[in-house]
Amino acid sequence: MGSIPVAKPSPLRTWHFSRRVIPLALLAAAAVATLAVALMVAWPSDDGSGLVDAGRVQDLSAEEPVYNDAGFFLVLLESGEVIALSDVDPHPFGEDPDCPITWRPGMVFEGTTGWLRATCSGSTFDRTGARVFGPAPRSMDRFPVDVAGDGQIRVDTSTRLCAPDYTAAACP
Repeated sequence: MGSIPVAKPSPLRTWHFSRRVIPLALLAAAAVATLAVALMVAWPSDDGSGLVDAGRVQDLSAEEPVYNDAGFFLVLLESGEVIALSDVDPHPFGEDPDCPITWRPGMVFEGTTGWLRATCSGSTFDRTGARVFGPAPRSMDRFPVDVAGDGQIRVDTSTRLCAPDYTAAACP
């Protein structure tokens, strides 16, 4: 009886990089690092507890909503109270991130200039977040606000307070 021939595997190829691959890899790594640094700088300061440092009371103008990238508008009321209004539309469209509420300073409605408006449902809210027009079932939701003695504002984005009484943390 004869023996069965066995194939000899070819030797392993050594890796080599072309002169173009290394600069492209370095360029891609630099782009990713630059993007990561930009996001860390631009992102709102949040320590993981849901508390966001949102600026100082002295920087706010009365009744003029200021948007924060953490998803809310800060409003200094005539009474001196600071409120944080969620930018999520209370209409069922609201959970779509492409349908936020925006501040429209030049919009004139019912003889008043400056309104908050839902981009998809068309609901309109006054500067305090109260619904004045549209299909939204309630006024804008709020977040709890803490103002320190030095005027520093902290907003708790982990707790949403629902209209109309702003005491319920479970929105319908």
